[in-house]
Amino acid sequence: MRKLAAAGLLPLLFGCDGATTATSVPHDGGVTERDGAASPPDTGTTGRDGAVTRTDGGSSAGDAGLEVPLNHRPSGSDCPTERGSAPGVCLNDAGVNTEGSCNTDSDCTKGANGRCVSTGPAVCMTVCSYDTCASDTDCPAHEPCLCRSGAADVSANSCVAGSGCRVDSDCGAGGYCSPGQADTCALAGYFCHSKGDTCVNDSDCGASGACAYSATALRWECGPRCAPPP
Repeated sequence: MRKLAAAGLLPLLFGCDGATTATSVPHDGGVTERDGAASPPDTGTTGRDGAVTRTDGGSSAGDAGLEVPLNHRPSGSDCPTERGSAPGVCLNDAGVNTEGSCNTDSDCTKGANGRCVSTGPAVCMTVCSYDTCASDTDCPAHEPCLCRSGAADVSANSCVAGSGCRVDSDCGAGGYCSPGQADTCALAGYFCHSKGDTCVNDSDCGASGACAYSATALRWECGPRCAPPP
């Protein structure tokens, strides 16, 4: 008999200023320039994904003439090595009976910083979650390491598969590397901006649109704004 000890953990969602459709991009190292106009110098803050979000509401141009995206990744960072405990798990009276399933954090011993997390609030399902990286250098080429927010956060440090860049310099001199979303609002990868983009930020796409990276067109372009999962 299973009992839900606490509410399940909802998946963490990330993206570039609300972007939508993105899946993967060839690891070609990025691009060089985009036509753009200059205005005030860039200021901003750094978020959980290492990307910088501008706080002055303005725009400017990089060395290659690219407009500065609201969200981009100028550099990587070292992730927290400590990890918070899972706040609630599904308890199985019969014990762990499926590959990868668990009852408590102590059941998760096959990787770094194992935690027993719930995969759905409506049913009693748990799985072991592990850190897959502590910095970008632990990940395959062009894949950044997405860090948790701090030592108390239960999220895993994880390599962002399907990315085309890690940091701005991967996109050439004056280039920018931004996070893009899948149609589920989950982070789909980091991708370079180029002069062929038809948008840079969501504000370029109207009230109901979003600027997303298209793996088919290999550029950032406007699409429908994604809806958060129910």
